[in-house]
Amino acid sequence: MDAPIRPYLEGVLAENLDLYWPHIRGWIHEALVTNANAHTAADIYREIRDRKMQLWAIWARNDRPTGVLITEVYETAAGRTCAIPIVGAEMMEQSLPVLKIIEKWAREQGCVRLRGEGRAGWERALKPLGWRKITTQVEKRL
Repeated sequence: MDAPIRPYLEGVLAENLDLYWPHIRGWIHEALVTNANAHTAADIYREIRDRKMQLWAIWARNDRPTGVLITEVYETAAGRTCAIPIVGAEMMEQSLPVLKIIEKWAREQGCVRLRGEGRAGWERALKPLGWRKITTQVEKRL
């Protein structure tokens, strides 16, 4: 096992998706199930392949990715937005610094905001990085 390295983020080209998919599919599936997302891992695969979403591999080891981050850029009435609908990693807290790379990339895409959705723990983890809570989502299973 390789020693931990400082986490960094690698943008994965859609044509290289199949090389990474076996390593990151589990994190995507877990994030979708945990957040009761309407998408499946297969849906996310297609969106990345069709270049509607972007795949980012988090590396904190030398031998394989240690996490994944998915982005989606879209227009809103308030300006271009970069959403981060999926994040999964072995060492989540240690991986948060890679968000600075996403911020820079989103600005380069003309985005005026980043958006994310997830469990309450995300609010606490991201607050020191300048994120703020803007909504609460609730659900009742039937």
